[in-house]
Order: sequence, then C-alpha cells, then structure tokens
Amino acid sequence: MIDLPNKLSDLVDAALDDLEAVERDPAYLVDMEVFYKPGKNGVCHVCLAGAVMVRRLGIRPDKEMLLKNFGNSDTRGKLYALDYFAYGYISDALSSMGLYNLEEPDCPDWQDYDHTDPKIFKTQARAAAATLRAKGL
Repeated sequence: MIDLPNKLSDLVDAALDDLEAVERDPAYLVDMEVFYKPGKNGVCHVCLAGAVMVRRLGIRPDKEMLLKNFGNSDTRGKLYALDYFAYGYISDALSSMGLYNLEEPDCPDWQDYDHTDPKIFKTQARAAAATLRAKGL
C-alpha cells in the first residue's frame, strides 16, 4: 500500500489516471454508486475511489472491501474525498482531507460519469482539479 497524495488536486488527478486504467481492465466495471463490490459474474464494480483502491492500494477484484476496513483514517478520508468530489461536493471533499472552513473554490461543473462517454466526466473533473491546484489545494 502506498501513501496517497495530500492535495485534493493531486489526489483527483491520480484517481482519474487510475480510473482510466480500470476502464481498460475487464475485471472491473466503473459504477459510481459503489466504492468496491465484487460482482457475482466475476466483475468488480468500483467508483473513482474504488479505482484508487485497485491501482494504488492493491485490493484484489475478488475481495469484499469497505472503507471501514482501512484503519488509517488518513487513507479513508482521502477515499471519501474522492467520492464527494465525484459528485461535485468540493467543500465536503476538502473537509474529508482535514481542510475545514475554506471558501469553496469556484470549480467548473461537470456531468456525472456516463459509461457511454466517460471522457466528458474525466475532462471536466480534470478542469476542476486544475482550479483546485491554482488555489493551492
């Protein structure tokens, strides 16, 4: 298991890279409604945070994994931050990383993840990450 980035912008960029890798892997199906859930058909459903669990934290596709299984609250907080980010809740994402009472940056809106055209979500999410980076977040 490796340490995850400490800035939300860096974490999001890393997660989007992981998401793209998971999209190409037939063992996984991107489903923003679940963190990490092995399917009965051998395909594991993952969200943005779940993609990080696969690629950076080394969780196998056949293993049931809940966020409470991560004893390290820092890692768990970062995974929650990604979940909040995926739905556009920037302030909650920052809070999950221990950054409270910040003025929410004016990030561009983005569409929900869509299997038919995931590029839109990823492009807009990267633009939001760039806005966060410009604010030092």
